[in-house]
Amino acid sequence: MNQKALEFKKEKGMKVELDTKMTTELESEGYAREMSRTVQAFRKELGLVKDDEIELAIFCDDELKKMLESMKKMLIERTNSKKLGFFDANVTTDKERFKKNIEFKIKDKRGKIAINKK
Repeated sequence: MNQKALEFKKEKGMKVELDTKMTTELESEGYAREMSRTVQAFRKELGLVKDDEIELAIFCDDELKKMLESMKKMLIERTNSKKLGFFDANVTTDKERFKKNIEFKIKDKRGKIAINKK
C-alpha cells in the first residue's frame, strides 16, 4: 500500500478509514522511485560519486515511458542527470551510444538503463 498522507479528525469514538485506491500519480511515483534506486545502484557499480553528472537513457515500453515522463524532474534530481531521454525498448541505434547499460525489471516492466558520464 502506498499512502501519501493520513488525516485524523478528533471525534467521539475514533474511526479510521484508509483510502487504498491506487491512482495513476501514485503508481507513476512508485515506478519513478524504483527506477531512481536502480540508477543509483548502477552509478555506484560504475564507481560514480554523488557529484558526477550523467546522461541517462531509459529504454522501455510506451506505458512505462508515459509514467516516468510525468516524474522526469524527480528522476533528473535524484540521479544527478544532466540529460534524460526515454527510448523505445526495441530501438537499437540509441543503445549503441551508451557503452554502460544494464537491464532492469520493476514489477512487470522490463527494459534497459544506460549511462554516460558527463
